[in-house]
Amino acid sequence: MKVDNEYTKENNKICQAIMRQIVDAMSEKKIDTFCNACNRNGYLTSHFGMSTYILDTYIEGWYFHCEGTRSSFAVWAWDRDGDLEIGRKPKEDKLRYLWGYSFSDMPTALEEAYAENTKRRVEERRKALGDKDEHQ
Repeated sequence: MKVDNEYTKENNKICQAIMRQIVDAMSEKKIDTFCNACNRNGYLTSHFGMSTYILDTYIEGWYFHCEGTRSSFAVWAWDRDGDLEIGRKPKEDKLRYLWGYSFSDMPTALEEAYAENTKRRVEERRKALGDKDEHQ
């Protein structure tokens, strides 16, 4: 079966845009959870990130999940008339599935969120160490 590269590229653009909206709707705590899962997988397997990244689309919203050898991460985003709301995924029998997309690599929005999160954590750590040095 021949794969249409233009179709695949267009799907990837659409899914990257959806992931950008999901990441923008995620709280800092949820992004921390994702980063911790990537770090845990990297620490335990020496492979940073996850091995699978899947975006499932439903009429009601989107479900992004990724799995690594030693950790996993998932986030559900309700579609509230164009505004995304992060929440708990409903039971599968209550949802109406449309299609799924499997990313070949970590979605760009998550890479950027991971980098920003790491930068914030380093700055917080430096500040904490700097404050500690001032008190001694």
